[in-house]
Amino acid sequence: MTGPIWAKDFSRARADEIIRSFAGSRPIAAPTGQQIEVGFSPKQGAEEIVLKMINLSTKSLRVAAYSFTSAPVVSALLAAHKRGVEVAVIVDYRNNFAEGCGERGACKGKHAVGTLVSAGIPVRVIDKYAIFHHKFVLADSRHMKLGSFNYSASAATRNAENAMAIWNNPDVVAIYAAKWNSYWSEARQPPLDY
Repeated sequence: MTGPIWAKDFSRARADEIIRSFAGSRPIAAPTGQQIEVGFSPKQGAEEIVLKMINLSTKSLRVAAYSFTSAPVVSALLAAHKRGVEVAVIVDYRNNFAEGCGERGACKGKHAVGTLVSAGIPVRVIDKYAIFHHKFVLADSRHMKLGSFNYSASAATRNAENAMAIWNNPDVVAIYAAKWNSYWSEARQPPLDY
């Protein structure tokens, strides 16, 4: 797969327009109907927000991940793909394929990526930056999850993390989607050997 994957409900022209207009930080008005949901970890709603965002999607999901080892997140993405949601994922290369492999080479991130790829979900790895530290999910070009919450068991059960869902704010999502697309262009196929 080459070039950006444009969600059916988010055109390349709209992405180009947003990138041209974006010059850094700027206020964006909260539209009528926007809702914010917050959660924390360990076990204080952060993982539930991530899973809710994925499970309620109907058209498209774009994921940007630093640590990508969470079985519940992988399962939710597979279920979304099976119900016809257009799913695509970008993960940090080093954390999931090199440094995050532990002493025995147990690359849980590589396994999680391989599971998605085997199911036909497009995944790319990125190593252009010192670390690709993003943790966000874009759903249906209207909703997003962001925060420090990594997609890992440690984030859910041991770490002090946070997650925020922004529901019904397509302008904010469009800015993140344009950036996600630029990262997709910089990323490459995952080095899977199985």
